[in-house]
Amino acid sequence: MDNREKAVQVFEEFCKVLDSRGWHYNRNDENLKIDLEIRGDDLTMDIYANVDENMQRIYMLSHLPFAFSEDKRLDGAIATSVVNYNLVDGSFDYNMKNGRTVFRMTNSFKGCEVGPELFNYLIDCMLYTVDEYNEKFFMVSVGALSLDDFIAKYGE
Repeated sequence: MDNREKAVQVFEEFCKVLDSRGWHYNRNDENLKIDLEIRGDDLTMDIYANVDENMQRIYMLSHLPFAFSEDKRLDGAIATSVVNYNLVDGSFDYNMKNGRTVFRMTNSFKGCEVGPELFNYLIDCMLYTVDEYNEKFFMVSVGALSLDDFIAKYGE
């Protein structure tokens, strides 16, 4: 099986998992991309997934729906670092220039057989992590939670 065939197979399996959950999503079969929106406990989570045929990996991104203002950007970088230190899978990527945060998860499927368990894990882990921290990051970004209190509550 060549890289494209394998990637299409993985993409179709991912879509089957989303269908089994009854979720509505946009799929781009040519580019093997998926976009969906899920309402969390606090904020809406936009999820973007791509099956990369060249790298033989799937990656998922969730952009947080706010940005840290210029005067809170250092707080955002520190808060992101505090959370990332304790994460088992995935990471929050933080852009100091624009104050935006995105959660990223990746998994290689090169030389592997993948099934619904992998996609369920990736989805559940992403949703849990983003839902767990998006409101906390937001509270730091608007000054409702001080960086010191954030570190005391969510640091090691």
